[in-house]
Amino acid sequence: MLKSALRSFNNWRVEQYYRRTVSDRALADAWARHYLAGLPIEPGARVLDHGCGRGRNAALLAQLGFRVAAQDVQAHVWWRNIAGCDFREVPATVSQLPWSDNEFALVLDAQVIHHLDERHLERLAREIYRVLVPGGYSLLLEATADSYGASALLKYYGHLHTLEHVQHVTSAAGFREVDHSYEGAYAPLFPVAINFVRKQAWPGPMTVDDFGSRLEAMIPERRRALWLLRLRKPR
Repeated sequence: MLKSALRSFNNWRVEQYYRRTVSDRALADAWARHYLAGLPIEPGARVLDHGCGRGRNAALLAQLGFRVAAQDVQAHVWWRNIAGCDFREVPATVSQLPWSDNEFALVLDAQVIHHLDERHLERLAREIYRVLVPGGYSLLLEATADSYGASALLKYYGHLHTLEHVQHVTSAAGFREVDHSYEGAYAPLFPVAINFVRKQAWPGPMTVDDFGSRLEAMIPERRRALWLLRLRKPR
């Protein structure tokens, strides 16, 4: 009974958050200040949310005035709530991104590449390079293999790609690094339960993003939940 009640509460909180992604401009602006800081990508540019899932980042990008395309291996009913976004369902067996050469100013992969083995990661790096315009940007956000919550994540994902390895793969594909950083927080003990309290059960509007918290500031960088790698395709 308690587990069912918690599941229902969690689903309700997540639903409220996703409604904000399509209408809360302050939420979108905070996202942009963090992830797009210093990148000269103007509203109206065409951007791709690769591995978009339900579409929260696609919704935020649309609020910011970008022309958004998004794809995932399975369509989600929530996609219909994001007006003007070019969503595509692309099976995992398809080896090439369904987009033209030099099409996007930005490609975002948020917690996607842990689904890929080595061969597919290398192929994805080359495909992202192909669909970006010269001077375009790639953002990769992924779970940190050395984070306090890594053991729980490894049980779920099976494996995690380290930042150093992805830096090597993307460099081989032709990218140049803009910068990298670490963000988010898992507690050293009971990370999943404590994150539930910090997010779903915390008073006030829920947010999925976890950058800039007091807990994050207390944790050594390499032990934080996620790493962010920002790359540029040379002109």
